[in-house]
Amino acid sequence: MRANYDWRPLEGYSQVATFTTDEEVQVFIELEEGKETWRKLLTQREFHCEASCKDKLDEEDRSKAVSYYPYEWMVRHFLEGDAAEVDIFFYPDGNVNLF
Repeated sequence: MRANYDWRPLEGYSQVATFTTDEEVQVFIELEEGKETWRKLLTQREFHCEASCKDKLDEEDRSKAVSYYPYEWMVRHFLEGDAAEVDIFFYPDGNVNLF
């Protein structure tokens, strides 16, 4: 984060990283399509898009685009006892999803 965005922890603040999966989607896919389909989804980086949207992306964006990640990283930046905090979500490849 520091190298890409010049983001640094503030003095006294703490950070906690968590890894989560979309368990509802996992259960649905495993029941409907089988565990092998779920494993394939975890390892596959394939862009799913109708032809009309593919031509709107340049080559670099197209190579990064995916239709769905079944998991994500989240970093919580907080000060103990303070209600204000920042949650930063990351795609598995390390790119920022949202905050």
